[in-house]
Amino acid sequence: LPNDMECIQERQLEHNVQAFAVGKKCRHGFPQAFGFHPLLGKKVTSGLFRLSCPLLVQAIDEWENQGAVREMSDMVRSSKELSSNFREVNRRTAAIRGDLIERHEGGLDMLRNKLGPYNTERFLSSGIAGIPPDETWDVKCLHAHVADHLCRCGSTKVINEIGQKALQKLVAERGVDVTGTDYCWQQCDIGRTRMPDDWKYVPRKNRQRLRSTRKRRKELRNE
Repeated sequence: LPNDMECIQERQLEHNVQAFAVGKKCRHGFPQAFGFHPLLGKKVTSGLFRLSCPLLVQAIDEWENQGAVREMSDMVRSSKELSSNFREVNRRTAAIRGDLIERHEGGLDMLRNKLGPYNTERFLSSGIAGIPPDETWDVKCLHAHVADHLCRCGSTKVINEIGQKALQKLVAERGVDVTGTDYCWQQCDIGRTRMPDDWKYVPRKNRQRLRSTRKRRKELRNE
């Protein structure tokens, strides 16, 4: 819906996106996640679902800084059920991405021109957040898993159980109201004139965080 996109672009992310779907909404009626087209942004991206709710982004940012990805990765590796679900989520992500590209006029040719034949095949087969389809030893990004769950939990029998469990942990162990708080609406309400003391969260990505992610993935591979 137009109001959903205006909220995502003007208030939550503060930049334009090429969305093909909007996921579950918070108790205030604002979108918490959305699906974005792999070909229509500034660059080709293997990501498919993105978390937009500032409250959830902040909560997961803080949790990831305290070891959430390793914690959830350990949980997945110790559970055959979660590992199986992870593989199925990866397969379904690849199928949705492939369908979007195939439906886009000249999509496959555009992809091959940008990535080359070999990388195109890897791109098309990759799962959530660009993970190879059968790699279930590193969840890589909880934002992506939660976004995937919020975008697909109401329309498919196969939900993202990692995203579901992450939300459950945010509630039970970290006291986060994942449906929204009494004040978080202040950032998302496009009809509100922003006040200096309004609640707002803008995530900060930096090189150190990327280096830490690469180091963690290398450690997990070695294990």
